[in-house]
Formats: sequence, structure tokens, C-alpha cells
Amino acid sequence: VDFTDSRLLRTPVFHNKLERFIKKLTPQRVDAVIASADAITTKTLGNKELFHYVTSYICLAYQKSPMMGGEAVYVHMADNYLTHELAASIGAEELKKARQQANRFRPSLLGKTGQDIRARNPDDEYESLYDITAPITVLYIFNVDCEHCQEQTPQLLEVYEDWKDRGVDVFALCTNQDIEQWRQYVREQNLPWHNVIDPKYESRYHAKYNVDITPEIYVLNADKEIVGMNLKAHQLEWLFNKEFSK
Repeated sequence: VDFTDSRLLRTPVFHNKLERFIKKLTPQRVDAVIASADAITTKTLGNKELFHYVTSYICLAYQKSPMMGGEAVYVHMADNYLTHELAASIGAEELKKARQQANRFRPSLLGKTGQDIRARNPDDEYESLYDITAPITVLYIFNVDCEHCQEQTPQLLEVYEDWKDRGVDVFALCTNQDIEQWRQYVREQNLPWHNVIDPKYESRYHAKYNVDITPEIYVLNADKEIVGMNLKAHQLEWLFNKEFSK
């Protein structure tokens, strides 16, 4: 590919090659994708149009990716390429939005230490995520009215029942504002884990963990390092087995 020829963008050739290289030929692991992204992006530095196209494609592809921890690719691109020096041809407002998005992702990337959340339980007493001493903690952020949450909660409950005696605990944070509705939901669903709610955002959980949709599942190890994210309840057992085998 001639990375000096922006006419390629007027054909399907460049996009198809880029997509195949990034999505098919590159193992879908954060380190591998970042290496491939660097290899391609650095070749486009001499062509503003290709540079803009490649950086936009990779950022969009991993802004919300099914790959666990894919947000780290977005942060890497924003930090290393979406700068005023390299991306002068990209509008200032677009760069600003990209930086803001990267900063939302940054605190809760895979491998980062998950920050504490302190919120009220159904008895109106404070509970802290850091108070949990289990080898594995599932941080489950959900909304009572969310249809996907209503599907995932009973599935997570099944997984919890199988693993609670093997070192897994759950800290379930509700994003609803209606405390009584949440209390009723906890009772009706008979949720036995740590249930908390923070309608006034006292814990600032929204700044500590990326919660663009619900439910969100983060998995933390004994050191509160984030070892899993972007997961569904049925995928947790695979991760638990992996972590306990270390």
C-alpha cells in the first residue's frame, strides 16, 4: 500500500485492507492491537487524509469493542496521535471530544487498580467495595429498569451461587434514583450479595468506572486490580478459572 496516495480512500481497497489487518490478522488482545495500530498509523503521518481516516477507524472500532479491555486501544490512540502537533488537520472540537472520551476510559482500564466505591446498602448503612476481602470481586453496575440488566441479574446470581464458596463475591451498585424501588427489587429478586445505591453520586462512581450503558461488569482480584471487563455473566466462569489457576 502506498501510504502517500490519498486516492485510495475513494476506493474500497484501503478500508478493506485496514479492516482485515486490524480485525482479522491481528490477535484481538490489547497489546497486539496497539502494536498493529502503531505500525499502520505511523505510516500515515505524511498524509493528513489517510492519518485522519486510520485514527478515526481504530478509535471507533475500539471505543466500545467486544474485545475485553478494548478501550485501552482508544486511550493509546488519543494519547499518542490525537495531539495538536500530529493531528493539526483534525478539528479542535473533535480532538477535544476524543481527549474527553479517553479520560473517561482511563481510570478503569484493564490492569488498572479499581477505585473504591462507598455507598448505602438497603439498611441505609455505608458499604465499601474495598471492604470486600474475597480473592475475586465482581463489580456489577446495573439499573432496575434496564431490560438487559433484568436478563443478566439472574444469570449472575446463578454464577454467584456456584462460586461464592470458592472465593467470589459481588458488589452490586444500582444506578437508579428511586431508593424504594431498588429496595423492593432486591427483596423480590432475593439478591444475597452486597447491594448498594448512590442516587446522589456521593462516591463519584461515574468518574471512577466507565458506565456508558448498563449493565457493566468489572472483575477485580484480591489487590483490586481490574482483571476483567466488558463481560457477560456467562463469561465469568472462564475468567474465574483463569484467575484461580495463577
